[in-house]
Amino acid sequence: MTPEQAQIFLVACKEHRLGVAYTLALLLGLRRGEIIGLAWSDIEITGDAVVVTVRRQLVRDNSGVHLSDLKTKGSRRTLHLSPPLVDLLEGHRRDQEEEALLRGDAWGNDENLIFTSTYGRPLDPGDFGKGVPRITEKAGLGHWSIHELRHSCASLMFSMDVPLEAVADQLGHASIGVTKGVYVHLLPGSRARAAKAMEELLYKDFVPVTSPRPRPVARPMARHRRAIDNKEPSIRTSVGRPGLDPGTLGLKGHRVHYSLFIRFREPHIHRGLRSVSSVRSVAIEKC
Repeated sequence: MTPEQAQIFLVACKEHRLGVAYTLALLLGLRRGEIIGLAWSDIEITGDAVVVTVRRQLVRDNSGVHLSDLKTKGSRRTLHLSPPLVDLLEGHRRDQEEEALLRGDAWGNDENLIFTSTYGRPLDPGDFGKGVPRITEKAGLGHWSIHELRHSCASLMFSMDVPLEAVADQLGHASIGVTKGVYVHLLPGSRARAAKAMEELLYKDFVPVTSPRPRPVARPMARHRRAIDNKEPSIRTSVGRPGLDPGTLGLKGHRVHYSLFIRFREPHIHRGLRSVSSVRSVAIEKC
């Protein structure tokens, strides 16, 4: 969701009985089972902050719907509640107390859960999730699932430059690598904003100067070097007299015949070329 869509969704949630639960899904990024597994005892006041500790979830298996402790260390987390969320939860508690008085003995919230059925029973995870698309479609936002609210929470945090580590802690991921793998498509924008922040911090007075394009000195030099390199000298495959191992003469590998080099340097002297080349060759072979 975009910030504009999120605001429309939050307004629409006010008309739904479980709208506060869906608001938590968007603002805190909680999983479906974690939301309906919250108890009033999970909310505490620590100093000036109000926090909620996520420690259990409601699951459905072959034995039915029941509470289960969160298994991983990353999933068990304590999150801060903003003042608007605290006000919404206080209003939801008053509504729940009125429902309990109305149901009388039929009320059965033994686990003191924050979100229950109209009779105080634990919510079915599947039925609970069906409320989100009903709200979004009615509000003109199209079809959104409750799991997409969790993803939207992460997207909105990244758009506000919340660090990757903080997003991972908020979502209850086992590691930062999980968060990065899921939301890697959102990171390039964060990197650009990080570079911009450093620029504004360290180069406040920077003024770009337009200078003439420098003369490409290295390119002609490189071309000249390649032209010389392409003039490969001829290679003599034998050294010394026939039948002798080059190693016995203290020489290794191929030898360069200088006649081609002289021909390249003085191509206009044909007669002198033959004599100089011959003398050079004889001198080499006698060495």
